[in-house]
Amino acid sequence: MLHKTTSERISEMLNLVHSKGEQYIQQNPYSEYQEIAYKAKLSGLIRKKTEEEIAEELKGKPWLKINKIIRHNENRNNSTTDPSNHSG
Repeated sequence: MLHKTTSERISEMLNLVHSKGEQYIQQNPYSEYQEIAYKAKLSGLIRKKTEEEIAEELKGKPWLKINKIIRHNENRNNSTTDPSNHSG
């Protein structure tokens, strides 16, 4: 029979995924780290912050330091690419 039914095609696709799945997992360079992160989540080492924790962190205004770094980098990049800063 040349034509396959939909269920036969689905079955073949699932068999292919199953046969290649384990091979893919073994070749995935991040699988070790994904497993570690998964175990850390299960044990509670990695979790979402509470609203209170977020509010407390925002009191420190961490974006100010980041903005200062961005401005410094922009000024440094502008001074090296601006032709008016070069003598010639």
